[in-house]
Amino acid sequence: MPKALHLLIVFIRVWIVFLYPSQVYATAGRVAIKNHPESFLILSECQEPMLQKLREQSNRWYIKALFVLLVISFSMWGVGDIVLNYVNMRPIATVDGHNITQEEFSARLQNMVGKAQELSKGQLSSEQIKQMGIPQKILDSLVDQFLIAAELKKRNLVVTDAVVRRRVQSIPTFLNEQGVFDKRAFDYLLYNNHITEAQFIADVRLELQQHQLFGALIAGMQLPKSYVDLLFKGFFEQRVFAVVTIPLSKMVVKDSPTMADLEKFYRENQAEFTQPEMRKITLLEIDPKLLKDRVTIPLDKVQEEYERRKAEFEIAEKREIKQINLKDEETAKKAVESLKKGRPVPAVARDQAAEFKDLGLVTKQQLPDLVADRLFEAELGQVIGPVSTPFGWQAYVVSKIEPSFIKSFVEIRPQLESELKVQIANDQIYELKNKIEDALAGGATVSEIAKEHNLKIQSIEGISKFGKDETEKYVLPESGRADILDQVFSLPENADSPVIDTKEGSSYVVHVDAIRGAHVPPFEDIKDKISKAWTQERRFNLSAIIAEQLVKDARSVSDLSRLALSRKLSIKMLDPLSRVDAEKDEKIHAQFTPKLVSQMFELKPGKAAYGLTPDRTATGGIQVVMLQKVLPFNQGSLKEKRDQMEKKLADLAYQDAVTLYVKSLRAGAKISVNQAIYDSMVNRG
Repeated sequence: MPKALHLLIVFIRVWIVFLYPSQVYATAGRVAIKNHPESFLILSECQEPMLQKLREQSNRWYIKALFVLLVISFSMWGVGDIVLNYVNMRPIATVDGHNITQEEFSARLQNMVGKAQELSKGQLSSEQIKQMGIPQKILDSLVDQFLIAAELKKRNLVVTDAVVRRRVQSIPTFLNEQGVFDKRAFDYLLYNNHITEAQFIADVRLELQQHQLFGALIAGMQLPKSYVDLLFKGFFEQRVFAVVTIPLSKMVVKDSPTMADLEKFYRENQAEFTQPEMRKITLLEIDPKLLKDRVTIPLDKVQEEYERRKAEFEIAEKREIKQINLKDEETAKKAVESLKKGRPVPAVARDQAAEFKDLGLVTKQQLPDLVADRLFEAELGQVIGPVSTPFGWQAYVVSKIEPSFIKSFVEIRPQLESELKVQIANDQIYELKNKIEDALAGGATVSEIAKEHNLKIQSIEGISKFGKDETEKYVLPESGRADILDQVFSLPENADSPVIDTKEGSSYVVHVDAIRGAHVPPFEDIKDKISKAWTQERRFNLSAIIAEQLVKDARSVSDLSRLALSRKLSIKMLDPLSRVDAEKDEKIHAQFTPKLVSQMFELKPGKAAYGLTPDRTATGGIQVVMLQKVLPFNQGSLKEKRDQMEKKLADLAYQDAVTLYVKSLRAGAKISVNQAIYDSMVNRG
């Protein structure tokens, strides 16, 4: 901001205080009375005499000089921060008077972009993030979030702490092997997802409140049974198809192309003959396995490591626990008395019509906190109970004890040696990478670096952006292929990449030796390829003529079979196939194009369609497919799948209802977006 504008802003503000002090004091007073009422009383007593004095002295030259000095001092200190803070405090949007702050938007945006970058391995640019609509979706979600919260408050929908607790303790992720809520699992999951317990509880409460709100929308609403049945039948009804394949290899092209034919074909199919950009590269590999194999660990160092980490190799005590779940305290007491008299646990469970559980050998950490200490302090055969739990009354018996022990050095030695080798190799790799980076910066070639450090090096004559050479074979290692290609096609000629680390552990350095841009080779250089392509097109045309004739003449599978045999073509009957089968079956994907599969399920019995095979080489061709029959549909045998589909359809209907409801809330709300701030934050990333 220009200095003159700074001065003008400061001068206007100071002059406002001078000309309209009562209004300024009134504003300050509202703040003061809220935060410091005792101070405001003193301020109000002093206000009028002070203002009166200022008005009386306002025309004196020294008062005017004082204000000039104030303006100058403010300009020297700078007011940029004041203006900047004001801009930063402005909301990015308002919804019915509620501000959506820049901080809220920025935090949510950074979190979402971070996740997107993690999934894309950091390959998304700011422009791609905008094109994906991530910023707009986040702003929309913040608006919707407030509108829903306001609606919940308006309708006074409340979820008690007990309901929230029951919901949290029923989430499968937080249950141990015995089906009991495990606080450690709960804490661990929240910690790894950077969520506080308060945030998670608030999210669960909101979810339950929303279920009350939106659940009421579709309460009693059911999709018509006929609608579900019709859809289910469309997906799972099976059909039998006959297929005739017309292979290109059987098509005989009698005429040979003239030079004029080939030149014309070459001119009309330039895209087919265009060679992609190819780059000649030298690839240096840093293989951690190779470095690990070079490491030797002295026995005394392994022994020292064992002693240092001995506690890690302790196998915790395990106890075999048998448990009975009982319906009430009185029944539980009877069960405990029977157990103490020596009656077998399963028999006691039967006596009391209770549930018996054999928990097997478990560690203390695998048991609920409520009984873990008591069970691991008990003696062999001791009965523990009755115990009151959130899931009812329980009784336990310790039927076996396996004491804790420490694994011997002989058992652990191979593991320790391997771990120490990895640790030393990793340290060496780190040092080696630094040396390589320094050597590259100093002008050393990758060949010189490979020779000096005895590393693997590979020269690749030509590679496309898909990682293939001119014969369409992959020439890069699978680990880190995408990262290597990114570097190969972002570097100029005769340039080196930094060290490229892969998630598999290997590292690479790429040198781009030469670049050959995308081009159409001269006619003379690819004349044989052009001739083969010309012949292949003629074969396709001949196959298409036969396919059209078969589709036209065949009125049934027997007709199709007879016509196929007359042309020495074989016919094949497919196994019964549904739309769901066709979607999931990889063999179908390899045999038919998606377009032909779609046509197949539109056919009526006795009708045929044709299309190209996915394989368009000489082994491929054109296929004629005819529907022989539609099998009778037995919905009863697929009851479970039908129920699943009905549930999915109900979920979709629920989502649609929520979307429409929120849309109606938006229509009735006053939403204002500060487009300048939004654009600035999005462009800033």
